[in-house]
Amino acid sequence: MKHLREVLQAVSPRKRLRDLSIEEEDLLNAVIERSRREQLRLCTLLALAVGCLIFLVSLAIFLIHDVVLYRNDIAVSRTGALMPRKACQCEQALYLFNTSQLWADTGITLNEGDRVKISVSGAFHSSLPQLVRAARENRRPPYAWLDASAADEQRFVDTDSLREEPGGGAGTGRQPSVVAGSEECIVPEARFGAILYQIVPDAEPCSSDHTAAGFAERVQVLSPDQGREFRPVTRSGTLYLAVNDIYLNDSIIERHERANRLAAQRFFERHAMAHDGDTTLLEKPLAGDPKLIDAFLAESGIELYHRPHRDTLLFAGWRFRDYFRHNREVWFSDNLGQVALSVDIRRRIRFYSHALWYRSLETQLAAAIDERHDVPVIRTLGRWLLLMAEFFIAIPLLFFALSALAAMLIYAISALLLWLIRGFIALPLSILHRVERRRLRRRSRPGPSNE
Repeated sequence: MKHLREVLQAVSPRKRLRDLSIEEEDLLNAVIERSRREQLRLCTLLALAVGCLIFLVSLAIFLIHDVVLYRNDIAVSRTGALMPRKACQCEQALYLFNTSQLWADTGITLNEGDRVKISVSGAFHSSLPQLVRAARENRRPPYAWLDASAADEQRFVDTDSLREEPGGGAGTGRQPSVVAGSEECIVPEARFGAILYQIVPDAEPCSSDHTAAGFAERVQVLSPDQGREFRPVTRSGTLYLAVNDIYLNDSIIERHERANRLAAQRFFERHAMAHDGDTTLLEKPLAGDPKLIDAFLAESGIELYHRPHRDTLLFAGWRFRDYFRHNREVWFSDNLGQVALSVDIRRRIRFYSHALWYRSLETQLAAAIDERHDVPVIRTLGRWLLLMAEFFIAIPLLFFALSALAAMLIYAISALLLWLIRGFIALPLSILHRVERRRLRRRSRPGPSNE
């Protein structure tokens, strides 16, 4: 101000500027002297401007650092699954599944809230001994390979052709029935050979018995639709796979034992070896006679048995039950083939972020590209324009709205604090003012007269 006064005195012809008063006013004072409504408008405007700047800068940093320059690493799980990691918390798991395993551990960990897209490719055969026998005899196998990704029902051959085969193989006489599905499969409602999966938390066993409680909620059938769209994960755990083959629970073992006893009764009656209806001794005449065992297996067509030696056959009795209770997966061990599994994982993003926007945009654009052959070009182009408008218009507006809300919240909190501070300051001042008034009153009172 001193320099400004000297300049004004220099340009003044009379140099009479002693009574000149200069009032200074800065931005802070101007803001304080405004009304509360104007202050709120100014704070909102500043918040929007700052929010716009922060949004543009953060978006540029995100696109450069997390998308363009993101380093795609490939991790390997404990079971050999390849897991390439992509930007925006996206992963893709690749696993080669052996169909002879019941509930193969993929090593792929999923969390509740994730979204996955699962697809498979490959085929398997349900009986390796049948393939070996067909190759040795130079003939066509009795039933075909199963496509793991097929959606429709698959049949091997008709029942009559199957029954021509005497059975046997890896110690069992497995004879698959016709088969869109089987009541003895893990999931009786699904087709034979369908791919099953379940997500199992740590320290929990896999469920294979469809009669157990909670089986329907845990074991799911992998449909072709799950390879085209993302679905949410409802529980956390590790992904396990199996084909829909026959699992020997107690009821199935008992059912086959009754059928085997009935077949043995008919066989011994035809050969005049019946025991007057006593089925407990049916297995004894077969012990130590390989030719009789071969004839029995060829004529009876039993499906479940164990032949540890050529002259020994277990088809009923407590040894039969005990063996298959300890080998419930025996009809999985003769499967041949592998299935490639691809799991596209979108990890859960709990908070509002650029990654969530970009991933949603990328997913929808990919879906639009996949549908380009099924929908008109104009519709696809319109969808892309709407998605771009969503990303560059709707999302910034939402960001600005959140910024304005934050500014209003800050203004309200500051106003409350200012009111509280004024109240705390005014209270002691009012007390002091009262004390001072009382003191002045006492002084103003006339004293007692000495007369």
